[in-house]
Amino acid sequence: MTFEERVKALDRLIQEFLQKTNQNGMVKPKDVMPYLIEKGVYKSDNRNGNPLRKDLRKLKDMNMLNRITGLVIKPKTRNTYWYFKRV
Repeated sequence: MTFEERVKALDRLIQEFLQKTNQNGMVKPKDVMPYLIEKGVYKSDNRNGNPLRKDLRKLKDMNMLNRITGLVIKPKTRNTYWYFKRV
C-alpha cells in the first residue's frame, strides 16, 4: 500500500472506527491501531500507535494534515499529542 493509499484509508477508517464504537470524545492513536491492523492498513503495532504517529508526522512535514478528518493536534515543547474526534 502506498503512502497516498494509506492516507485515504486512514481518513475513512478512523471515522468509521469512531462511528462504530460510538466515540464522541478524543481518541488516541493507540486506541485506533487494533482496528487499523484488523483492516490491513498496518501489519503490527509497536510502541502504542507508533506507525500511525509516524505517518501523521510525515503528513505534518508535508503540510497536509488536513487530509485526515477530525484530527486534533496538541503541540507541546518536546512532543506532539495526536487525537481523533468524530465529525
